[in-house]
Amino acid sequence: MTVTAWILLIMFGLFALSDLNLTEDETKHIKFFIIMKFVSVFIAAIAAGVIWGGLFQ
Repeated sequence: MTVTAWILLIMFGLFALSDLNLTEDETKHIKFFIIMKFVSVFIAAIAAGVIWGGLFQ
């Protein structure tokens, strides 16, 4: 459980922090990327909470 949370935290944390270099062809996907960034922040936060809770039981 904790290992899965670490993987989620790293994967989605990096995605949430990444800078998206969008070309003109990709601007139509910008709403998807913005939504994915918000979702990634929440997933990373939940994973961090699971890790934090597991460390201090």
